[in-house]
Amino acid sequence: MTAGLTSHQQRVWYRGRRLSTAEWNTLVAQHRGGDPYPQEAEVMTGETGGVHVHPLPHVELHSPTGMEWGYPGSGPADLALSILADFFGEEPAAVRAAGRTWHAEPSLAWLLHQTFKAEVVGHLTGSAWRLTGWDVQQWLDHSEHAQALLVLHWRSVAHRLEREREAAEEGSDD
Repeated sequence: MTAGLTSHQQRVWYRGRRLSTAEWNTLVAQHRGGDPYPQEAEVMTGETGGVHVHPLPHVELHSPTGMEWGYPGSGPADLALSILADFFGEEPAAVRAAGRTWHAEPSLAWLLHQTFKAEVVGHLTGSAWRLTGWDVQQWLDHSEHAQALLVLHWRSVAHRLEREREAAEEGSDD
């Protein structure tokens, strides 16, 4: 399956680290009311060989306090969701919508994030870690639970497309 990776998926990396006490204290001292409260960890993303390194957009669905790792909670769920949204090239707003209503377009990130949290993000330990697009793809290729979810997803998509085709054919018969 790795042969089908996009250029972004081949080159992307994700890096997390916990802020030092001094860095955290500085952020807290600079915090202004009304602004989001500073996070105790930062997660960056970029592409190998590229110079553009930036914070990974937080797809906030479970944790209002930010992304985390190393345990099975809401912060790791948001980190898993955010990594997968970036990996699949899904817009954060569309992923949030998919997680909040069944009427939204399906999202692979939303479908897989709890499994990715349980099998990968919840096991990241220490104050720093790094994952690559290749690591994410290897997980997709080897996780039995992720494979089962993907099969169900594609069956659902095929069924929805078939219903849409039938409806279009009925409409053209009029």
